[in-house]
Amino acid sequence: MTQAETRRPGTVRTGGRSAKVKVSVLEATRKELVEHGYSGLSTARIASRAGVHRSTVHRRWPELDDLVAEALLEEVGEEVQMPDTGSAREDMLQLLNSIASTIDGPGRREFIRTLLADSSRSPEIAGVTIRVWQSRFRQGEKVIERAIERGEFRSGLDPAAVLGTFIGPLYLRLLFSDLPVDEEFVRGTVDLVITGAAASDDGLEE
Repeated sequence: MTQAETRRPGTVRTGGRSAKVKVSVLEATRKELVEHGYSGLSTARIASRAGVHRSTVHRRWPELDDLVAEALLEEVGEEVQMPDTGSAREDMLQLLNSIASTIDGPGRREFIRTLLADSSRSPEIAGVTIRVWQSRFRQGEKVIERAIERGEFRSGLDPAAVLGTFIGPLYLRLLFSDLPVDEEFVRGTVDLVITGAAASDDGLEE
């Protein structure tokens, strides 16, 4: 009996051609999203771009929202490493530079703008986006919590609010300007926010 004969009906191999097809289709979906938006998506065009038959796409992703959600999750769900250097400033420089490299790389600016616009049109996309970013924020809050425990930031600060103050300027610049989210901008943002959060007399009064 061959491997194909022993495979259960409805199962898909995770390696080989199946894996290559998945990569091609998800990449094609992301490109189509950027070029045409959610409302202009076409399964036939996605399949053509990926070099597969339309039925292959339908068989694996019966619903278009399922395909879009998986494509987005793979793209924006890339893990951002959470630093722990023992210094709040160094931690935030590393974290924000890591985020900047993922959101302002080739094609990423357009992709994120498209993602945010399409989140308002599809509850499925909005749900995926919220889930990914909530997970990232929970991880990032630990960096702030450690800085508070070390006495670098004032006690009583809300870690989520502080983290948002660090990260917010990156997305504001990304979404509403054509200026790069580069190391110079990150460094200026980190120094400004740390001044406000610092536990020393150099920061703001409580």
